[in-house]
Amino acid sequence: MNNPSASGKQRLEFVDVTKGICILLVVLGHYNPSGAPAWYESLVRFVYSFHMQVFMCMSGFLFYKGFNRQLSLPSFIVKKFKRLMVPYFVVSLLLISVKLLIQQFIPIESPVPVDAFIQMFYTPIAGFFLWFMYTLFIIFILVACFFKYLKYGLEVLSILSLAVYAVIDINSLPHWGCLPQVINTLPAFLLGCWMFRFVQVIDQKILIPLLIACHIAGFIVLNRFQAEGNMLHLFNMLLGIPACMYIPQLVKLLMNKPRAWVAVLFQLGIMSNAIYLFHTFSMAPFKFAWMKFIGIDTLPLFLASVLLIVGCGVVIPVFLKKLILKNKLLSALVLGE
Repeated sequence: MNNPSASGKQRLEFVDVTKGICILLVVLGHYNPSGAPAWYESLVRFVYSFHMQVFMCMSGFLFYKGFNRQLSLPSFIVKKFKRLMVPYFVVSLLLISVKLLIQQFIPIESPVPVDAFIQMFYTPIAGFFLWFMYTLFIIFILVACFFKYLKYGLEVLSILSLAVYAVIDINSLPHWGCLPQVINTLPAFLLGCWMFRFVQVIDQKILIPLLIACHIAGFIVLNRFQAEGNMLHLFNMLLGIPACMYIPQLVKLLMNKPRAWVAVLFQLGIMSNAIYLFHTFSMAPFKFAWMKFIGIDTLPLFLASVLLIVGCGVVIPVFLKKLILKNKLLSALVLGE
């Protein structure tokens, strides 16, 4: 593997700031109330065209950075299970229990059936946002097997993943094991591996404006032609590719001149796992109260709701993580740390 000239610490900061940006976009994207302005709905659609793919790309980047062919595969699986699947099951249990209790008295978004405690083992029935953790675990195991047992594992798996993506209709697949999400995001994870290998040869000043232009132009075309089905998934994957490349590189350039916001984004990147897990819990009561008692009938009220509800989706999980970290058992069960 070819190592970039930057130090490990610099690469970690660069990745964490990128994750900090993405987790803000995740929270923003999950606040899209009925009646929101058209420009805001377009912004959310734009965010959805790349934010989770960039997360996957950064995961692939870090995986390739630390991969060792001599690793013990069972130990690796256990490590990733503790990190990803234990929190997935704990949060699923909590969320299903709360939903089953509340939905008896008031209507809620995404109610769950009684057998959700069984379904959570093969699909993120508790809350669809949990697909990322389940999918990332599957991808980690799949990629580790290819890299460990094949000399050209990255090349072979990259070709296979694109071939499967092109041939299979993702919408027709069952959601068991998050199979559609695995197929949909594996190319972005592998792109992160390729980026680590070739990060030295990227000409940032030329590439960044070109990639931004391609992303925006592609988004405009996609919205104009209203692609559907597998074609929509294909267009979204293609849109995510330039974003996966220009956002981390843009972050790297901006970090050459440190600012307070860079430090904030770095901390949010470190906290991104907790924000991802807890942001829906944190936003829901404030969203319910705001819509019931205040509303978003005017632009100032709508913008105020964005600041409050999205802000709660970021700040409250950070506070919860700091509390959880004080207890080793809770930290292991809820955060995988």
